[in-house]
Amino acid sequence: MDNQTQPTKKAIYKRWWFWVLAVVVLFGVIGAFDGDGSKTEPTTQAESSTTQAYAFDVPSLIGKNVDEVKAVLGNPTSDTEPTQAQLANGLTKEWEKTFTKDGVSMLVTYRLADRSVVDFFISTNDPSGMTKDTAALKKLGNITLSDSRYKIDFVEALKDKSQYTGIKITPTGL
Repeated sequence: MDNQTQPTKKAIYKRWWFWVLAVVVLFGVIGAFDGDGSKTEPTTQAESSTTQAYAFDVPSLIGKNVDEVKAVLGNPTSDTEPTQAQLANGLTKEWEKTFTKDGVSMLVTYRLADRSVVDFFISTNDPSGMTKDTAALKKLGNITLSDSRYKIDFVEALKDKSQYTGIKITPTGL
């Protein structure tokens, strides 16, 4: 019998390749989850409308007159002013300009006397021209319910009162 002792095997956690493998597995597990710890799933058409970026930053336009709004948004798609005949009859007190960005239209109504903005109307970007998704409408204008600088109204569709054609944002203090 040989009195030589057999070399003792190292425990698995003391081997270098075990730790390399552990780090690779850890990164794989972390990569399978997004930042909030939930699994990433593809979004549906309805979900993508609420996750898109806003088309117009209406809160940044509150307090600006129509000329300042135009300076921020650029040239409107309809940039007319009332004719002298329309002004002469004294009935024309308000006018509007339409801005389009990323397929979304915003109508800005303003007073002719001082060019102050009366309201903003953002139409839905749904191809049908109507939507039930009020969150998507708010998102188009970067609107929140808690901002006291304006009030919002969802504009009901004439054909179907359960749907909306857009959102009207009226600055408060008018």
